[in-house]
Amino acid sequence: MKTSLFVPVATMTISALLCASCGSKKPKTGTPEDTQDTETSSEQTQAESQIVRWLGEEAAREVTDAGKEMAMTLAEKTVESEKVQEAIGDLISNVFKQKDVKKKIDKISDEATSGVKNKLTLLGKAIASGGVSDYKKKVKTRGTAVAKEILEERIKNELIKDERMKIVIKKLMPMLKIQGQLATATIQGNMSPKVSQKLFAITLNLAVKGSSEETADKVEEWIKNCEGSAEKEMVRLLKQMGKLKSLQKSMRSLAVDVLTHPRMTDELAQMTLRILDDDDAYDAAIDAYKAVAMDKDEDLIHERMEVLFQLPVIDDEIFNTLNVLAEAEGANAIMEENLSKVSQDEKMAEILEEFLVSLLETCGELNIR
Repeated sequence: MKTSLFVPVATMTISALLCASCGSKKPKTGTPEDTQDTETSSEQTQAESQIVRWLGEEAAREVTDAGKEMAMTLAEKTVESEKVQEAIGDLISNVFKQKDVKKKIDKISDEATSGVKNKLTLLGKAIASGGVSDYKKKVKTRGTAVAKEILEERIKNELIKDERMKIVIKKLMPMLKIQGQLATATIQGNMSPKVSQKLFAITLNLAVKGSSEETADKVEEWIKNCEGSAEKEMVRLLKQMGKLKSLQKSMRSLAVDVLTHPRMTDELAQMTLRILDDDDAYDAAIDAYKAVAMDKDEDLIHERMEVLFQLPVIDDEIFNTLNVLAEAEGANAIMEENLSKVSQDEKMAEILEEFLVSLLETCGELNIR
C-alpha cells in the first residue's frame, strides 16, 4: 500500500507549492521607478488587483489538473530515495507489528497453508531456503514486490483519475485559499520590474477613468481572452518546477515526515483490518498468500494479486484513509514547513517570473472596447 498513499500526497503538495512560491524573492532587473512613468489611477490599481487575484485563483485551479503528471514523476523519484525507502520499510514493518494486524495475517497464513500436503511442501521450501524465518522473509519480499508493481499501475491509470481524488484535494483548499490571499498581497508588493512593467501596460489599457464598473468589465473580458492559455503555460511551468533540486529535496523530506508520523501507522493498520474484514478481500488474500508461499510462477502470483487489488473495497479504503489523513491535525503544517524552502529558491523565482510574463504576453495587451 506504500505508493498508493504517497502519490496522491505528492499531487496535493503541488497546489500548495505554487501558492507558497508566489511570495518568493523575485529577481530584480531594474529599479522600482522603472516600472511606471505616469501616476497610477485608482481604476488602474483596481484592474491590477483584479488580474493578480485572478492569477492566484487560476493557478490554484489549473495546477490541480495539470500537476498530475509532474506529481507522478516526483513520486517516482522520491520513492527511489534511500531515506524514503527506509521510512517505507519501517512503516510496513510497524503496521504488521500491530497486534490486531499480526493476528489477522497469521490467520490468513494458517488458512493458506492448511493441510498436510501444503505443510510438508512449505517445510521443504523453508529448509531449502535456510530455515523458516528466512523463507518467511522471502515470501514477504516477493509478495510485496508484486503488490507494488500492480498498485503503481493502478494508481497511474485509475486511482489518480478517480473523481474521489478531487475530494481529497479539496480537503486542502482552506490552506490554499489562505496562501492564495497571502500570495496576492505579497506579489502586489514584491513583483519584479519585468512583471510590473508588463502588468502596468495592460492595466493602463484596461482602466476606464472614473468608472470602476467599466474597468471591471474590461478586465473580465481580458481574462476571458486568457482562457486556455493559462492551462498551457501552467503545464510548462510545472515541468520546469519538477526539475528543481530544492523541490525534489523537499518532497523527500515531506515523504519521510508523512511516512514516519505515528498517525500514518495507526491509519494504515486500521485500513488493513477493514480491508481484511471484507469476505471477498479475505478470501483473495488467502489465495494470493498461498501462491507466494508455495513459490508458484510469477504469472500466477500476479494473477492472484490482481484479483485482490481490483476489489472495490481496496479503492474505497484507500480514499477513506486519504481523506482522514488530509483532515488530520498538523497535516497542513507538515506540508507548509517542507515546501516553504522551495519558495525561497532563486530558480523558483525566475521560472515563476517567466511564467507570469509569458502568460501576460499570451493574453495580449488588447485595446478592448
